[in-house]
Amino acid sequence: MNSGDSWDVSWTVNITGGASTMYEVDTLFYSSYGSSVIANIDTADSIVLIG
Repeated sequence: MNSGDSWDVSWTVNITGGASTMYEVDTLFYSSYGSSVIANIDTADSIVLIG
């Protein structure tokens, strides 16, 4: 990728559990170059609720 490029990420989640079970999902993207060169990106938490 080059500076200014972007991409979309989609997740397919397969979760099991009892009714009303909640899971918190979060993603942390980081570069092997180190956070002083390319900043880490930590997404907002999302809740997955089994209805």
